[in-house]
Amino acid sequence: MQIVILAAGCGSRLGASAAGLPKCLLPVGGRPLIEHQLDAVADAGAGSVLAVLGHAAPIVHDRVGSRIATVLNSR
Repeated sequence: MQIVILAAGCGSRLGASAAGLPKCLLPVGGRPLIEHQLDAVADAGAGSVLAVLGHAAPIVHDRVGSRIATVLNSR
C-alpha cells in the first residue's frame, strides 16, 4: 500500500502562529506535524510514502526527503 501525504499548504489561516513555516512543519507536541504522520504510517506497517509538496517545498524536502519520496505541486 502506498501512502500519500498532502503537505503543500502554507497555513495561511493559522496566522502569526505559523511563524512563516509550512503547515506540515508546525510543531505539535514538540515535533513537526509531518513527523507524527510518518510515525503513524510506520506504526501501521504501510509501504512507501509519497508527500506532495508545495509552499516552502525545499524546507520540507530537507526535513523529510531522505525518508520518503516527494513530488512538487507548483500550483
